[in-house]
Amino acid sequence: MYVVRSTCEHSVIIMSHRVKHGQAKHVHQRAVGHVSCVPVYPQDILVLTDCKIKQAEMLDPTILGTLNVLHSCAKSTTLKRVVLTSSTAAVRFRDDLEQPGAVTYLDEYSWSSIFFCTKYQIWYSLAKILSEQEAWKFAFLHSIDLVVVLPSFVIGPCLPYPLSKTAQDICDLLNGGRNFGIHGRMGYVHVDDVARAHILVYETPSAQGRYICSAQEATPQELVQYLADRYPHLQISTKFNDELPKMPYYKLNTTKLQRLGLNCKPLDVMFDDCISFLEEKGLLKRKPEKTPTSSSTPDEHSKDSVLQNV
Repeated sequence: MYVVRSTCEHSVIIMSHRVKHGQAKHVHQRAVGHVSCVPVYPQDILVLTDCKIKQAEMLDPTILGTLNVLHSCAKSTTLKRVVLTSSTAAVRFRDDLEQPGAVTYLDEYSWSSIFFCTKYQIWYSLAKILSEQEAWKFAFLHSIDLVVVLPSFVIGPCLPYPLSKTAQDICDLLNGGRNFGIHGRMGYVHVDDVARAHILVYETPSAQGRYICSAQEATPQELVQYLADRYPHLQISTKFNDELPKMPYYKLNTTKLQRLGLNCKPLDVMFDDCISFLEEKGLLKRKPEKTPTSSSTPDEHSKDSVLQNV
């Protein structure tokens, strides 16, 4: 995982878990003086999934996997801090955002609604809520210094192949897919900034609690229009398969993380880097070049029109 590599380069202890038979798997561990840090990366459940997936298939692995890693942390005699990677999915799915014309600001005190997520079968968000809450309980009972990073939708270069579900959804969108509307209004953040956020909360002794890590919010309509305008050579569709419902308008308050010194990269940088990576891997389709016609020389009226549009 790209975030894992970036944090490893800064001498952060990494423990990742891919839950199998209830066991936690240690991927990388290295002592760092007298202070240790453990970013916890839940198994490859990265975005909203089809509601046909059974509840137990998502909730149990995420919750038990997080606790498995924390149990390993509790056995350490040198570990001082655990950095848990959660998600803004544990913040933004609420039933109190349906206020026409109102702007709701969500911060580290905000939690997604368990009732709302259960009612609409948003298992990914529910898994994030419950696993984080269990982590806080465990950390309190075992006197573990826990800090949680809550990234929004992560964009940028991606190490694993085949692609993660997040990267697959973006790749599909850039190739003309029309299913991205299911994600609703979201925040977006560069993968580099997610890595830097982990390092910051690890290296800052005063860091505590939760930290939202996000650069900018956008609705699906806003995002696809922006991408289609910025990358006209790609087959990006500005339409969706299903009519999108009216979406609640919210903004993510990232002041707490900014105070630690993190200024996130803007939307253009994160998608430039993402697209460069996908193009390098040959995963993006370009629009077919237009064949010039015999009357390709514009008349004087056409020339004026072109100049006016420049």
